Amino acid sequence: MVSTGDSAVHSPRVHRRIAWAPVLAFVVLMSTGCDKYQPRTTIEGVYHPNGCVQMEGRRARWSWPTTIQVTVCQPIRVSELGLMTYGWEVRQPGFQAEVARLEFSDAGVYIVADRLRQNGRFEYRERQPTLNDWTRNHPIRVVAMLVFLALIVTVIVAMRSATKNARRARERERLEAEAAKTAARAAALAELRRAEAAKTAARAAALAELRRLAAEAQSGANSLPIILGEAEMTLDRARDELRSGLYSPFWEALEVATARLGVFHQTLSLIESRKTTYHAQAAQLGGDAPAFSLGVSVLPDPAATHRRLITLYREAQLNPDHAKVYEQRRTNAILIAGFTSLEQAIEGIGDRVVDAISSLAASSDCRLASLESSLESAANAAAEQSAALRAELQRSSAVDNAVLDQLRQDAEVHSERGRLALRMLDNIQRRRRPTVFERP
Repeated sequence: MVSTGDSAVHSPRVHRRIAWAPVLAFVVLMSTGCDKYQPRTTIEGVYHPNGCVQMEGRRARWSWPTTIQVTVCQPIRVSELGLMTYGWEVRQPGFQAEVARLEFSDAGVYIVADRLRQNGRFEYRERQPTLNDWTRNHPIRVVAMLVFLALIVTVIVAMRSATKNARRARERERLEAEAAKTAARAAALAELRRAEAAKTAARAAALAELRRLAAEAQSGANSLPIILGEAEMTLDRARDELRSGLYSPFWEALEVATARLGVFHQTLSLIESRKTTYHAQAAQLGGDAPAFSLGVSVLPDPAATHRRLITLYREAQLNPDHAKVYEQRRTNAILIAGFTSLEQAIEGIGDRVVDAISSLAASSDCRLASLESSLESAANAAAEQSAALRAELQRSSAVDNAVLDQLRQDAEVHSERGRLALRMLDNIQRRRRPTVFERP
């Protein structure tokens, strides 16, 4: 055919449209003329035929079903119910019928459910669809997912390749920078070592300070029964002076005993101060700081001593001569903080010392006991501490001489304190006065 003008220009486009026409017609025919299956219910069923039954069905394929003849002579599994829309192969295209999927050994076959019921017994129950059911009923989606997965794998492989290249580039940069960092790390390590050394020294100093605070508190705790024992023995002397009618010596002894209770209270305040400071500084060291301990499990109860003091004071006040001498001595200063007279000190010192030592015993896991028990406990604690210091002295032969001298001095102090506590215990148990050649 010969064409002129504009038709000659458009003839190749027309030819391409004509070439695509059969393809479009085939696609339309396949989409409208083929059977279409739509799954409805996933079941677990069994078809029991009446003998051998021959039926027509559609063989299940992912593209489109094909018509086949099947013969069923024994029960067969049924896995699904669905709706089949028949195409151009039947006399009424578009006819819809409920079909059941029979699972043969080589394939699944869709057969009209009414034919199954006419030629046998069809029993089933619904079940949840499995992954296999879903993939079988959605082949296009499965293909699309596989294609999508392949694309993802391709992208991942490409990204890994790019990452590997970038890693190699970074590795080169790292190797180039490693030489410069080595010097910096060496300097930082040296600085860290200096800081660690300073930290270690500071920690050692802090631990030494804790040991000093604990030692002072323990020394004070060990001296409490000795101080109270001195007050008791002074009260014994005051009692003897009272019975002998020696007025001035009696009041002097009573002042000394009251002053010893004041020293007892001051020692309790020192122990509490050292304990508070110890806990504050130990908190800065963390959990490695040793626990605070007084070194004794028994503290002397001053209540009985204070009762004796008040009893002697009031008994003397009942005697006009003693009361007269007391009035003459009222101007004598009594050096106990918070009190301006002997009477105030005698009446008020007891509550102070009892409250203070009760609080200390409760917070230090100690118990209050008699003076004799606390003296015995103090003597035992002093002996143990002295033995521990001497053992440490033997192990520390290579330590600085100043440290060795301090260990020897501490051991002697604890040993002397133990001997003093034992002598005091003996004096109190025997209720005798010490001679002029020995300390109380």
